[in-house]
Parts: sequence; structure tokens; C-alpha cells
Amino acid sequence: MKNILYTLITLAVLAVIGCGEPSISEQFAKQEAEFAEVMKGHDDVMPKTGQLSKLSREMKNYVVNTPDMNDSIKARVNQTIVKMLDAEEAMFAWMADIKQLPELRKDKNHKEILDYLEEQEEVMEKVKKMTNESLAQGKEVWAGLATTVPTDTE
Repeated sequence: MKNILYTLITLAVLAVIGCGEPSISEQFAKQEAEFAEVMKGHDDVMPKTGQLSKLSREMKNYVVNTPDMNDSIKARVNQTIVKMLDAEEAMFAWMADIKQLPELRKDKNHKEILDYLEEQEEVMEKVKKMTNESLAQGKEVWAGLATTVPTDTE
């Protein structure tokens, strides 16, 4: 009778343990998959950050070397440059702030880590949107400058 009771208790304990949280290796695998998704967003946006930097430098040089540029066009170019620099800065700030998994695992539980990574994915989506919009605007303004530059004397 005691053996049956011990067996039932053991099975009950194993059932409770088995229905609990995923194992550490399963948790780590899930965290690594989520981190990879966040980094995929980074990898998609990072090359565009270089394009922003190059285009904003070219536009700045163009403004400096075209002193008789129409004031409204100059204002539009400068506004676009600021928008591109803001997107570039958002990417660099995100890169400086993102925490790696080993650091997160020191003081966060599995759910907190997944919540953090989801938050970072949302931040990266905002950075991606800023980058894409400002790059598109920069290319549009640059194309307009390349075709014609009205001056204040026209």
C-alpha cells in the first residue's frame, strides 16, 4: 500500500513539474530566437543608416557650395538633413542601449526577457520607419536639387 501511495505522490509531483515553465534550455532557445528577430530588424536598417550619413553629408556640402540657393529650398534641404540625422541618431542610440542576453539573464526572468525583447522589436520598428521615411525624403529632395536649383536671383 505504501508503494502505491509513494508511486501516486511521485507521479503527481512529476505531473506538476512537467506542466510548469519550459526548461532552461527551452527558455534560452526562445530568448535567442526572439533576440535574433530583433537583430534582423537591426540588420535590415543598419545599411540604410550609412546611406543616410552619406546623403546628408552630400546635401550639407551642396548647401554650403550653393550660396545663392533660394531660401525656401535651403530650408527644405536643412529640414530634411535634420530628419535624416535624427533617424541616424535613433539607430546609434538603440545600438548603445540594447542589452545582450547574458546581461539580461543576470537579473531578469524568462517573461521579463521576452517582454524586453518585444519592446526592443517595437523600438526597432520605429527606428526603421524613421530611417525609411527620412531616406525617401532625402532622396526626393536630392533628386530635386540635381535637376534644378532655383536661386534667390531668379
